[in-house]
Amino acid sequence: MAIDYYGGAIMKKVFSVLVLVLIVAIMACSFMACTSSADYEIKNINDYDLSETVYGFLRDVSTNYANRTTGSAESELFIEYVSTGMSGLGYSVSTQEFTVVSQNKTTKNIICKKAKEGAKKTIIIGCQWDNNYDLLQGNPDGAYESGAAIATLVLIAQKMATIDLDYNLEIVFFGAGAYNWAGAKHYVNELSAEQKSNIALMINLSFLGAGDNIYMYSRDKAVNYNDYFYAVANKANLGISAVPQDKRVISTSLDSDSIYEYSHFGMFGNNYYFMNEFIPSVSYISFNWTDKSIPAWVELSGKSNVYGTSDDTFENMIKRVGKDNIVKNLNTVVNSVLGTIVDQGNILELDAFKNPDEVNAFARSNEAYYIFSIAFKVLTIGLIIAVVVFSRNYIRKHKEQYIIFVPKMDMKDIVEEDIFGMKSEEPKQNKDDKNDDINEDDVFQ
Repeated sequence: MAIDYYGGAIMKKVFSVLVLVLIVAIMACSFMACTSSADYEIKNINDYDLSETVYGFLRDVSTNYANRTTGSAESELFIEYVSTGMSGLGYSVSTQEFTVVSQNKTTKNIICKKAKEGAKKTIIIGCQWDNNYDLLQGNPDGAYESGAAIATLVLIAQKMATIDLDYNLEIVFFGAGAYNWAGAKHYVNELSAEQKSNIALMINLSFLGAGDNIYMYSRDKAVNYNDYFYAVANKANLGISAVPQDKRVISTSLDSDSIYEYSHFGMFGNNYYFMNEFIPSVSYISFNWTDKSIPAWVELSGKSNVYGTSDDTFENMIKRVGKDNIVKNLNTVVNSVLGTIVDQGNILELDAFKNPDEVNAFARSNEAYYIFSIAFKVLTIGLIIAVVVFSRNYIRKHKEQYIIFVPKMDMKDIVEEDIFGMKSEEPKQNKDDKNDDINEDDVFQ
């Protein structure tokens, strides 16, 4: 009995190429953010149903403090309002004045502290507070740019003010977000090396209230603390979307002093400057990271973006997604933040936070992710094309003898009678082979 091993050898070569593609994919997951399969012990989280109040506060901020433009007289009224309110909640409040040099405008960060006696580590929760009211025709109140995040942050702060924590807490409202988040840059630059090392986690609330999905982005390599945030969210069925591998990288840095020479929408926020210092960060963002119908990013599928336009208003947010979706969006963020950093006890004692940032030397380099992501895509596409072309050419060339792992038998080896006792004949070849009932009370009361 003679056997044709030639076809089998070719298939082995094809299989080897496919294995190589798989190895490359595994390497990509080791350098880029991949979802971890690690198991964590998660406690049940409380249902913090605060978003009706958050919604009312968002409406009040959008109506009473619509002009939060950096350097404007009206913005000073907002700073005073938030400072007074946060002091009333028991926080130690100070302001940090700085100048946006490129604009020659002066503004402030609002820093609200709750100290824990004997604690060294600090968790920071922050958001941008300014908007583009004076900068755009139509005077948008910036409900999506910052209003929803402000409302969410105040309500989180209100809840955490009454809870005994195991760490120092800072609630920070960063100014000049409209200018590449200059307030966060100034805040980080003013920190000493010791202060930076004592920041256990920075939580950023970015564009909220009006996107298709909610994401929690940390960095472009899987890190333990981000996995833990997702584990808690999944336990509570919060429906937070996984960050995609293809983040639609832009080969331009947001800041000339950055360690990164690329950017993407996940970096568009105050968290960016903490990332530059390798300080653990989680940024909540609401948009659609998988829809590619618009080159840069998509907020809502089938609709134009409002960020940085005159359409970014509270009224338009209601028209675009409706009150119920705004409430659901903000409530998801509130429950995720409090469910993770409050309900799980002293999270800083968990392994996910003791060893929060397993970033190797390659991933720390400023071009690593950008270069590797592009190389991975090019190599994968090239290998797939090579396999298809090679297979097609081989089949064309050997179509007459393309029998793989099938014995070639001499007719003398065929048994003369089949199981029915009939004389066998010569084998034949087969050729066919998819607002109204808001509590009007001020949130600080």
